[in-house]
Amino acid sequence: MTLFSSIARTLRVSPDPKQSIRMMLADDSRGAAAVEFGILLPFMVVLLAGIADVGRSIWHHHTLEKGVRDAARYLSRVDAPPTVAQRAAAKNLMLRGDFDGSKPLPYGYWSGNMTTNLDSQTNLVTPYDNSAGTFRGPDTINIITVTASVTAPSGEFPLLSLFGGGTVKYSARHQIRNVGE
Repeated sequence: MTLFSSIARTLRVSPDPKQSIRMMLADDSRGAAAVEFGILLPFMVVLLAGIADVGRSIWHHHTLEKGVRDAARYLSRVDAPPTVAQRAAAKNLMLRGDFDGSKPLPYGYWSGNMTTNLDSQTNLVTPYDNSAGTFRGPDTINIITVTASVTAPSGEFPLLSLFGGGTVKYSARHQIRNVGE
């Protein structure tokens, strides 16, 4: 009794030994997964590094937005217009997360290239005429607007720069009604 596989093997053998080696290699699928992984690995590494870059960029923007929001909330609780010391405390709160500026900056590039409207009274307090009684409260409502923008250096997010992201600029703005104390 002859096995089916041995019959198939005898039928496949050709008189040309090179032809039989080619056929054996064509039928062999061992190692195909390793080759496919080797082809896809560079793309997967770039994709994962890109996701990490985008995630860090979103984190930097969130930190700036949180700081601007905290500074606006602080200034909404002081009398309008805020004094120089109150604006300095709000700027420290925005940049460092504390009033006295003892904590380090969350990101080193924030030290020199951040622009904010906390350095002067310009566009910080906007009076709103509420004499018609549109909103509950006094006839004049002061609106506090805190803005900040910062540009990340060119090497901070390498993959974003590599794929046309260029320089990354963050900006945040928060408005809140001045309620005083």
